[in-house]
Amino acid sequence: MKRRAFIQLLFAAALTPTGQALATIQQFNGSGSKKIIRPSANDQIAQEDDIAADADVAHGKIDDERIDDENITDYLSKIRAPNIPHHDDIYADAKELLTLSRIASRFRAIVSLAGDGNFCIMGFDDVLNFAKTHAKIEAFAKDEIELMERLFARNAHDYGFYGEKQQTKITELIDRRDIYKVPYSGNFLFKGEAMERFCQIRRNMGEDLILTSGIRGMAKQFYLFINKALRFDGNLSLASRSLAPPGYSYHATGDFDVGQRGFGAGNFTENFLDTSIYKRLSKEGYVQYRYGRDNLLGVRFEPWHIKL
Repeated sequence: MKRRAFIQLLFAAALTPTGQALATIQQFNGSGSKKIIRPSANDQIAQEDDIAADADVAHGKIDDERIDDENITDYLSKIRAPNIPHHDDIYADAKELLTLSRIASRFRAIVSLAGDGNFCIMGFDDVLNFAKTHAKIEAFAKDEIELMERLFARNAHDYGFYGEKQQTKITELIDRRDIYKVPYSGNFLFKGEAMERFCQIRRNMGEDLILTSGIRGMAKQFYLFINKALRFDGNLSLASRSLAPPGYSYHATGDFDVGQRGFGAGNFTENFLDTSIYKRLSKEGYVQYRYGRDNLLGVRFEPWHIKL
């Protein structure tokens, strides 16, 4: 398979409109052709042949260098085992690592004082003001704010994350008139399509189905992403294989996660596939993957993620 074809797939995944992202790499072969599985509008899986972008090559946009099986295996291994470091991963440097640790500590203090549910819908300016005005928290330092601004501004493609950016401004806010707190979940959902979808699923699935993650504002996504990177020596690429970088999360625009009551952290692993809730979700047609198995977006498989 030629490098141009592989890069074309990745570019196509990054540029495909919301809800039509390419789902799965099924097969690559040495002849230069390949087959892609993608969900259609009605979530049926359609198989089609892809055509190499000869015009792009002719205009010098993509070179004709060949890519071998090792490169393809490397890409797939990253999303199949997302917590394994790779040689080309991007890390925070020593100074940034210390700054990220201070940011995470300040976030933890805010969560403790404001509550996790409220923290989920806080914007960037909200947390800055909270820290600045609360007697028990020191204000965010200039270098901490600047590092978060750089993380937000950086193109996530650098990390190997090819999802579409959902928030274009770090200061974007969630209008509290547009959201609803789901009882006994500690999570919020957007009124309208997201809330209607969850209520429909809950009616059909019963009380064994729970909302495990709803709206995530800018602060929450920063907190999750930074904590994941810190757990792995500041590995930002590794963090992006499990968590969308700040600004890229579909949880900020409507998607949500569900799980089976009593299953705990297993709801965020592939063990969720063995639960009765997942089997019923799949049987009744609620499973429409945002991040399918072996997807082209650089993200682990997330069968618990409900896509709008």
